[in-house]
Amino acid sequence: MTFNGATRHSVLALSDLPHAELFSYAGQIESLGFDGLWYADERFYHEPYVGLTVIAAATSRIFLGPGVTDPRSRHPALTAAAINSINEVSGGRAVLGLGAGKSGFSNLGISRQKSAVALEEAALVIRSLLAGETASLDGKVVSINDAQMKVPAEPVPVCIAANGPLTLEAAGAVADMVMIPHCRSLDLLSHKLMSVSKGAERAGRASVPEVILRLDTAIAEEGDLARMTAKSRLGRTLWAAYPNIAFLDVLGLALPEELDRRLEEAGPFQYTFDLSVFERFADAIPDEILDATCLAGTPTQVASQVAEIASAGVAEVNVLPVPHGGQSAAAVVDLYASEVIKARNG
Repeated sequence: MTFNGATRHSVLALSDLPHAELFSYAGQIESLGFDGLWYADERFYHEPYVGLTVIAAATSRIFLGPGVTDPRSRHPALTAAAINSINEVSGGRAVLGLGAGKSGFSNLGISRQKSAVALEEAALVIRSLLAGETASLDGKVVSINDAQMKVPAEPVPVCIAANGPLTLEAAGAVADMVMIPHCRSLDLLSHKLMSVSKGAERAGRASVPEVILRLDTAIAEEGDLARMTAKSRLGRTLWAAYPNIAFLDVLGLALPEELDRRLEEAGPFQYTFDLSVFERFADAIPDEILDATCLAGTPTQVASQVAEIASAGVAEVNVLPVPHGGQSAAAVVDLYASEVIKARNG
């Protein structure tokens, strides 16, 4: 899979969607002019490579890949075989998204220690296998002995999703692309890219990976409604990180006392896609935090926000649709396409 120099637009689909609906949704995304569709790998939902096969069957042009899989719940050699299969059935449109992983790990007794090391080692093993080489590695996390793909394989671009300094550095060292979540602020992006550059320099690379921003996206004709919806989703992000919300320090921001109180009283984070669980935080989240992390507003406002990102040289904007009550994810991507992709295509 190769890309041109224009800013790409892609969608992240969650893996709770029934396969029949996913087939229709993928076709809609392609027809609207999006460039790609990432499919979440979350434990105890739909199997990601089955979902990606559905997406491949429903489309003919867009790239597709797990957004993102991890090096722990599947051995990287199995991931290499799976993405090779997706690349074959899609006619060479596959992209591999790797991340540290989290969902379901406690249920499966999987450790998250040495995540950055695991990502680097996994990427190296996968690249070797997809290049037709014999892979051997006695790593700190990943081990493989004299393994080789038994069917034809082609290289697949590797994207590492990263947020903290160590995983960002790992992406800089080995990835073709780095996917950075919750980062609309260009000042915050600049800070994170210092870690990416550090990794590239350590690995002796002449350039850094392409940058993808993975942004929660709420769009409605009523801009205030979209912004409040985005704040509910942002409540999920803040609660998952609480109390160590590192990006606030980078931007010189602090949690308001009321929001801090609500997050503390909420107790341990609840892993769920149900937006209503996080509505309790929304009205306490200030606009400054929302604007640093999410795309939100009317279609015209979101188009302006995306234009600012594109002007900074970001290779791809990956949107996770966040629909308000009564709205569907399909309606959000339609509104995004009506202004953002229309503006790109003239």
